[in-house]
Amino acid sequence: LFIVSVFLLIGPAAALSETLVNDTFGQVDNSTTTRTVTSSLTGSLTNVVITIDFHKISGSNCASPGGGSSFSSEISFGLTSPAGTTANLVQDFSSGNTTYTANGNAPRVQVTFDDSAAALVGSTNGGLPESGTFRPVQPLSTFNGENPQGIWTLTLGDNFILDHLCFYSFTLQLTDDVI
Repeated sequence: LFIVSVFLLIGPAAALSETLVNDTFGQVDNSTTTRTVTSSLTGSLTNVVITIDFHKISGSNCASPGGGSSFSSEISFGLTSPAGTTANLVQDFSSGNTTYTANGNAPRVQVTFDDSAAALVGSTNGGLPESGTFRPVQPLSTFNGENPQGIWTLTLGDNFILDHLCFYSFTLQLTDDVI
């Protein structure tokens, strides 16, 4: 009589992550535009982080900045998942809850939106855009539990005339629970 024992060791689940980039330059003034990336992950989202590289300038266009003051209160950014869920990252003055409240000439910035950041976007630097990591206006955890596969859309807005929002790139970092 032989007894055979089989032990199956199951370790903790390992998350998969994906980093997606769209670096198609664009500018908006008194309008909106979109940029997209496509995710191939198929699990359930557990974390989303996005970095946006932009500049708000006074002048006739992004190639020829002027010497005047730019109005940062006109900026809006929203991220939409393949499932159609949208999280507002930055809100303009038309929402009644303006994120960037100061006017002036801010440098080109790279803003990372991460729910775990200490400060809310727009709450530092006197209300002018600045590089760093900040919590978005609406939490990115809104996407948790969704399947990340498909097209993600960043909507960029500059919602008044005369000074452009110059877009350089965005990087989207997605983490899901697939083993």
